[in-house]
Amino acid sequence: MIPSKCHIRIIAASLSAVFSSSFTNNDSFHVTRKLITHQIHASTNSELTDWVIEDLEVNNKSITSADPIKAGEGDTLPANGLAIGKVKVFGASNSPEYEYDANDTTIKEQNDVSCSSDDGLYPIYLLLGSNGWGTGVHPTTRLCIEWLCDAIQPGDVLLDYGCGSGILSIASLHMGASRCIGVDVEAEALVTAERNLALNGWDAAGRFQGRHTREVLPYDVCQPRGVDVCVANILVGQLVRP
Repeated sequence: MIPSKCHIRIIAASLSAVFSSSFTNNDSFHVTRKLITHQIHASTNSELTDWVIEDLEVNNKSITSADPIKAGEGDTLPANGLAIGKVKVFGASNSPEYEYDANDTTIKEQNDVSCSSDDGLYPIYLLLGSNGWGTGVHPTTRLCIEWLCDAIQPGDVLLDYGCGSGILSIASLHMGASRCIGVDVEAEALVTAERNLALNGWDAAGRFQGRHTREVLPYDVCQPRGVDVCVANILVGQLVRP
């Protein structure tokens, strides 16, 4: 069901749907969510519900890792970054926030190339992660980023439906969004997105909230006023499925 007083503008290709929308919330719902502390590459408190990440990483085996040129689910990025719109995408180990293993010199040696945003583009650093799809290599991701770079207004709240790696949320925050809500059906994607947001310096309280699709209720995505922009870089079938 489409919420009342909702304006939708579609600007995407057949494999991607992008919406600019305003929602008016008429009903009230409340979801109790437990918070737990979860150690990640860039230390932060995870706000993902405990059942979403329960037993996701056993025996201290992380589902994410860092590489100079590999990101997402194995996409290869140019050594000097992938420029898209007003941002440039790099592998996670190029981030100044990334903490190196003192015994691992391989990544340090590979990081001699310039991986800063001295060309005026906002840098985005992405981890390798299970189900962390979205690096800008695929044309629909690139389309969404280019659109967001022009569409986001200061203070906007974004709904990133099918958030994957969280790249669209990161780009939107760089463009001035005040808050992003990432929704995904894959727990691994939600963890990867949250870690990527932290790696890019957006782990401040309230700037990004990850939700599993089972936690999303009508008119409850963003109380009390709803969201300003919704982007969904996923198969159209996922959006129209009852």
